[in-house]
Amino acid sequence: MAFRAHSSFRHHIVDGNSSEDEVALGFQMITIQVLIRILQNQMKKIPEDRKSLKTRRDNLILRKGLHEDFNSMDVLKQNLALNQLISNAEMSYGMLLNNIKDNNTSKNNLNLKLGVISCSVYIDKLLKNFSESLDLIILERIVGKYALQKSYVDELEIVTTDMQDIMVTVEDQLVKVINNKFLQAIEADDSEIVTRCLRMYDSLKKHNDAEDIYRRTVVRPYLQRLFSDNSVEKSNQSVDKIYKNALDFIDTNMKVLTTVVETNADLNAFNFIYNSFWKEFDKQSREGLPHITAPGNPEQFQKRYKSTYEVLLIISKKCKNEDLITQDESFTEHLKRFNLPVYLEIRYQKIASDFESALDVEVNEFYAAKNEISCKLKPTLALWIAVSQCFDKDIYLDQLADQFIRLSMLLLSRYLKWSETTLK
Repeated sequence: MAFRAHSSFRHHIVDGNSSEDEVALGFQMITIQVLIRILQNQMKKIPEDRKSLKTRRDNLILRKGLHEDFNSMDVLKQNLALNQLISNAEMSYGMLLNNIKDNNTSKNNLNLKLGVISCSVYIDKLLKNFSESLDLIILERIVGKYALQKSYVDELEIVTTDMQDIMVTVEDQLVKVINNKFLQAIEADDSEIVTRCLRMYDSLKKHNDAEDIYRRTVVRPYLQRLFSDNSVEKSNQSVDKIYKNALDFIDTNMKVLTTVVETNADLNAFNFIYNSFWKEFDKQSREGLPHITAPGNPEQFQKRYKSTYEVLLIISKKCKNEDLITQDESFTEHLKRFNLPVYLEIRYQKIASDFESALDVEVNEFYAAKNEISCKLKPTLALWIAVSQCFDKDIYLDQLADQFIRLSMLLLSRYLKWSETTLK
């Protein structure tokens, strides 16, 4: 095709008939043909060049990777050395800092010990000279400062034997002064002073001291007058009046104290009803009325047991814990003083023997007189009476419910056996 175009162009020139436009067009066609051939030649070389370029690229990547690996190893070595240097520096700094802290801690502990000792010695001298005339505000400040320093040494566990002896002496003197203020406030029914005294006890963690001084000084004299054989005789062998007067002490004499504790949440560690009243009640009852638990007289025994159980239930409610009567050891041991198995045995023998006597009758004496249940046979009437006695309010006890039910079943079984024998 290119050859034909070239021949045509040459023909036009020879003829001399071609125009200038045709000549220009011919030159352009020749140029295009040449460019196409050059392009085709270059395209044939592309695969070879591409393969060469790929080889050169792979060589460059390999060389670069090796260079980077060598650089990475150098960087890694430098990083490891730097990390080791930093770790050593941190360790050295930590040891130095710990030594400084230990030195400072020892110094601070020594200063704290000296401060507590000097404070204790100062308080000791102050109390010895001015304990009677010491103002309550000053006493509160002394207690607050001492309690704060004591809490520090207790938390740090740096109390030595010498310090302990000094601190015990000071605390005893502080408690003695607080006791006087507390008892004066109790006698005057001054709820504000009572509250402030209880807070001082609480700061020193001397709750037991407050409850014990109140028990020995206030509760004991009152209950000692009540719990005596003389009081029982005056009450016609009943303990109801004694228990009533004892409970009145809680509602009247302890009113201010219990109100202060109940209305101040920060004083809930105190429990004067349990630790002061109940413990003394238990003690005086055992020592002053040791004979009320004797089962020899079952009628009195039953009444006294029911009264005692009832008063213990009331006390447990006032302690805000009704489970005390069944779960607290002092309550359960108090009730165990009453020998319920012996009482049951006495009642069992009496009821069973009366019933057996009623069954032992002649045939002509079987018929009963007119009675409340309109039964015709004496043994049937005896069974009714015996079973009724098992649940009589003056005989029955809730704590022996299963035993009295068992006794009633035995009575019924005995009656059925008697019926079978008699009918034969």
